Amino acid sequence: MKVALVTTYFKPYEWRSGISNVVYLISKGLVKRGFDVKVFSPLKDNLKKHEIRNKINVERFGYKHEYFLYSKEATDQVKKFSPDVVHSFHYGFYPATAGLKAARELRVPHIFTPAYHPPSSVKKKMLFHAYDLMYGNDLIKNSDRIVTFNINEKQQMSRYGNMKIDVVPAPVNNDTFYPKRLQCRKLAISFVGSFLPWKGAGVAMKIFKQIEKERNDVNFFFVGGGTMEQELRKQASKKVRFFVDQPSSTVARIHNMTDIAVFPTFYESFGCAMAEAEMCGTPIVSTRVGAVPETIGNGGILVDYGDWDGMKEAIVRLLDDKKLRKKYSLEAIKHSKDYGYQKVVSRILKSYGMA
Repeated sequence: MKVALVTTYFKPYEWRSGISNVVYLISKGLVKRGFDVKVFSPLKDNLKKHEIRNKINVERFGYKHEYFLYSKEATDQVKKFSPDVVHSFHYGFYPATAGLKAARELRVPHIFTPAYHPPSSVKKKMLFHAYDLMYGNDLIKNSDRIVTFNINEKQQMSRYGNMKIDVVPAPVNNDTFYPKRLQCRKLAISFVGSFLPWKGAGVAMKIFKQIEKERNDVNFFFVGGGTMEQELRKQASKKVRFFVDQPSSTVARIHNMTDIAVFPTFYESFGCAMAEAEMCGTPIVSTRVGAVPETIGNGGILVDYGDWDGMKEAIVRLLDDKKLRKKYSLEAIKHSKDYGYQKVVSRILKSYGMA
């Protein structure tokens, strides 16, 4: 059986892009089960047009504009592969429309994972409104099945009408992320993810600096990468360590060295970095937004977005209470068991009608 996965910027291994990791782990799980899988994504940077890595076949198409300029090249490439099902990813980006058009012309099922992020600025709201009118409505209403990461996202998609919607969490590589707690001389707090304003990287740095002024028993980690890296490095003291674009094995080790993972995020459609931290048994402190409450369950403490004093208080409370950290650690491990990629792929196959 052939499966075409059509997505945004993609690398056939784990790195700091959440949606790329989702597609990679679904591909990995499908390949292990004997499916013929090909991933179609835009050709950007120095990536190759054709690539086979980790037994995953990747084909990239000419990149015009991520929102509006539909790519006939992408549709033609998918059609040439002649898949039995097309699974497209990410609302707001044109590759998903190419996937839908290919599925229609081939008369095969089209599955759509929105990974929906509401726009965070006036400009993006205008772009999303235009995208919705041009492509979004058609994409959501005419897919054979929508697969959302959580109930929150399902509720947002249901405003488009009465579609078939399955709720399947994003996959996490449980071969890499699992509890193997490491004892360190000092406590440690981490921020893990893209170094971007809406992810809260700057907020995390401010909170970390406040805590650093008040105590000397804590180390601070920034793990990921992004446009704010240099700005963050200028603000950082010697107690702040940066781990940029590290392999997932290193990220897992850092999670297991970390006592608290902090995510002051504006919104998450799932929160892969949170789920990875939970699978390592790291308690979470984050914001009560989007899918975050569903993703972390009872594995941490949530505050309202913008309540940074409350976030700092929650962090300090956990730093001072080892038993409380242990409680949240055990809850995190328990809650995240269903995120293992093989379990997720089994549920995805039901959405495909192939289980």
